[in-house]
This record gives sequence, structure tokens and C-alpha cells, in this order.
Amino acid sequence: MARGAGIDGFALNYGRDYWQPARLDDAYAVASVSGFKLFLSLDVTSLSCSSAADAQTHANTIARYSNMTAQYIYQNKTVVSTFSGGDCTFGQSSVLAGWTYLRQLVMQQGYAIYIIPAVFTDTSLFNTPSMAWMDGEFNWNSGWPMGSSNLDTSSDVQYMGALGGKGYMPAVSPAFFTYYGPNTYNKDWIYRSDDWLLATRLEQLVQMRNQVEIAEIISWNDYGESHYIGPIRVDQPMSQGWTNGMPHTAWLSLISYYAPAFKTGAYPAASDNLWLWSRPHPRGATPTAPTAPQPSGWSYTDDNLYAFVTLSSPASVTISSGTNNGTWTLPAGVSKISIANSPGAISGSILRGTTTIKSYNSTGTFTYVATPTDYNYNYFVAQA
Repeated sequence: MARGAGIDGFALNYGRDYWQPARLDDAYAVASVSGFKLFLSLDVTSLSCSSAADAQTHANTIARYSNMTAQYIYQNKTVVSTFSGGDCTFGQSSVLAGWTYLRQLVMQQGYAIYIIPAVFTDTSLFNTPSMAWMDGEFNWNSGWPMGSSNLDTSSDVQYMGALGGKGYMPAVSPAFFTYYGPNTYNKDWIYRSDDWLLATRLEQLVQMRNQVEIAEIISWNDYGESHYIGPIRVDQPMSQGWTNGMPHTAWLSLISYYAPAFKTGAYPAASDNLWLWSRPHPRGATPTAPTAPQPSGWSYTDDNLYAFVTLSSPASVTISSGTNNGTWTLPAGVSKISIANSPGAISGSILRGTTTIKSYNSTGTFTYVATPTDYNYNYFVAQA
């Protein structure tokens, strides 16, 4: 599914759970015979990185996969990423010494590594001697706005300027909502994901393609943070309350429109397609039985039905949310339209003359409601 969307590989973000080493083996075994690429992303909020023994453990894992067909190689080096890691010392005198030590341990096993972590450090330090251990930086929070404004590229510009000649990997994300109460992970917030965020971000990457060689989509299957683009599976981290009945796989075909443009600079010919996405209730709704407090950042979002349209030639497009609807005469190519949400089903159609080219109606599948049972700022995503 990922490859069909133009995605070339997965970052395997892993931690200390006992079952994860075997799953890494599975992933590399399957990808090695399917032409897919993988690289390790050490989640050092879970994995320990405080001792020399930790460094040896991680070096052994990196070396284990470095000679496999599926391993992603960049500049003739095994790519290694992280989530966090700006304070890892691996038992050495400093962070610089610690990561240098890890690199040396991997080299002793015959492999050079390209370290492109996501460290949440002052960007002014990126190109200083203390961070010489980094070959580049993955800008985790560049995929969504960090406030109430729409996403721009100011973070990308800041990071690339601070990195100098080092590599830069921007993030792409369709949304971010997490709803864990104080009795579980205590993660309860929303980042603004409005105004066709996924499409807008992909367009930004296409514009930056001469400066950026690698981009990472967050995420394939992080259900707990609502930014999954893969199918919803049974095994979830207690996130069923806001993911059940909220599919995102339609976004894959939207990604497939932009992927060739990022890789080659040329967009594919537009065919007739219509995507719709909506949250299930107003941002200021009062649930009847909330399981956690109202998420912080709730006021950053808008109560809109978003539609993304590609047309092979001009056509009339209508979208509806409950009793609210709008109709546009749109040109060939890409258009982004939206209307305010209203209680009821969502729907959309493409008409050329009197012929309905594509249509969708969520009746029986999804309903926008004024008063929900619980908070849910996740998106329901569909394609006509």
C-alpha cells in the first residue's frame, strides 16, 4: 500500500518493548524481497542511552541490518534516525563523545552510519562543534503548525540555515490529535491540521525539492496521535476511542499525486478525483460523557468540511455537510474547497455537464454531530 502511494520506505521507530526486535526482523525480511527500504529510528525516550552497554546494544542492532537489501543507504552510509537523543551520553563525558562512541562501535563492525536524528535542541547549536556527531537533522515539528496559524516554511528555513551544509529532513503530516487522560499517557492536545494540511505541506516540499532530498511522513500507524495513513489495525495503544470508524487510507492516493512531483519535479496528469475529510463534531462541543479533559489547542481548529479535487478538465463540484452545501465550477488540475460543517452526513460529487463523474455519501458510515459522547478531533477521510 505504501509503495503504491509513492512511498519508498519506512522509518522503523522502536523502543524497549520485548516484542520489537522480532518485528524488526520481520520488517527487514519482507522488505528485502519487495524492493522497499527501511531505516532504524531509535526512540530514546524509551531506549536507554546512558551507558556504554547501551551504545553496544544499539550498535549491534544497527550493524545487524546494515548489510540487508532493505537497508536504506544514503551517501554510502547506513541511515540511522532517532526520536529525541540530544542528551544521550552513552556513558561518555559528553553528548558529542557519546554519539561519536556509538558511531565508532558500528564502524568496528564494518559499517559507516549517517545519523539524522530528531533532537529538540536550540537550532543555533546545530552547526557547532558540540553537535558534530549529527550528519543532519529531522525536523519533527515541521509537519504541523505549533500555534493557531496555518503552516508555513519558516521552520524549514530556520533549520536549513542553522544546519549549514548538513542534511535536512522535513516532516509531512496530515493531522495531530492525541487524547490520553491523566490515568494513562497524559497526552491530551491537538495541533492545528486545517486548511488541507497534508496537501499544503506536500506542495511546500515540492517547492523545496532542490534543497531537500529526503522527507519523512508522520505517520503510517501512530493511531494514538491520529496521523496514521495506513489501515486501522486491531492492536492499538488504547486509542480506539478516537480512531474507530475514522479511516485515513484515502490520503494515500492524495500522496501519490504529489510523490512524483517531489521526486522528479513534474506533476502527473490530473484525473477526476475528490477527497473529503471532516472532524466529527464542533471544536467547542460539550460531550455527554467525556473520558478526559478538553484537549489543549482545541480552539486552534476550524469546523469545516475540507475537499481536495483533481480534474482532467473543467467540471462542477458540489460538497455537503448536513444541510450546508456549496457548488463550484472548477478548472482542470488541483482545487481546494471547503464549507462550514453542519450536523448530518458528508457528501461530494463531480459533474461534467449532466454526467456524474464521481460521487460519495457518508450516510451509514459517518455523521457530523453537534453533541458527541466524547471528544474526538480526529478526521474521517474518504475518497469518491
